[in-house]
Amino acid sequence: MIFEHKYRVEIEDVDKDNFLSNRALLGIFEDIACFHAATLGQGPLEVSKNGFAWLLLNWKVKIIKRSVYGDILTVKTWPRQFDRISSYRDYEVLNKSGEVVAIGSSKWFVMDLSSRRPLRLTEEYTNPYSPITDVSVFGEDMSKLNEPDEYEYKTEYIVGRRDIDSNKHMHNINYLDLAYDVLPEEVFENNDFKNIAIEYKKEVMYKDKVDCYYSKNEEKHVVTIKTGDKVNAIIVLS
Repeated sequence: MIFEHKYRVEIEDVDKDNFLSNRALLGIFEDIACFHAATLGQGPLEVSKNGFAWLLLNWKVKIIKRSVYGDILTVKTWPRQFDRISSYRDYEVLNKSGEVVAIGSSKWFVMDLSSRRPLRLTEEYTNPYSPITDVSVFGEDMSKLNEPDEYEYKTEYIVGRRDIDSNKHMHNINYLDLAYDVLPEEVFENNDFKNIAIEYKKEVMYKDKVDCYYSKNEEKHVVTIKTGDKVNAIIVLS
């Protein structure tokens, strides 16, 4: 089942050049996924009643053409594949002319709220979605992201209340904010970052102190977020 919704690029969605920011695009993707789940009785308002929540494991996003303030976008999403404990969901963003201006893929799992552990994806969770197994925007699954062997430097961050979402851990988009904060100034100012890959490995909680490590691998900029020696997330920008 393909689910679609229209979005208008608002002033809070754009960067200093009035282009749709990567942060806002991830927010749109997250919102339409939750909206789709809500129509099937598995949305944010049903979390406490159901006792489970869908949580993100990965993002892979490619911006083909930057949208600008005021653009009306048609965003489409569909669940592509279910395995034992995870589900893939893909996205397309079309402008008013029908051009595909961005694509994305994501990987999700169902977390039991009492144990905070993954649940097996039984038919109870998957049947409402009618997955489309033969339509993949990238034509391949997401590659595993690995921690670099070396880093150029690191910064520290204390997780604040503003970072925490309704599932009581740091909101997934805030990891992208941390990645941008740790980038060298010349890298941030001189790159558009039309390709984003994020892998979430261990949740971050309120008041956690995290270390944000930066490294460059050819044309890819890698930020690894860690608490102690445990990797929380890896973000790759290019």
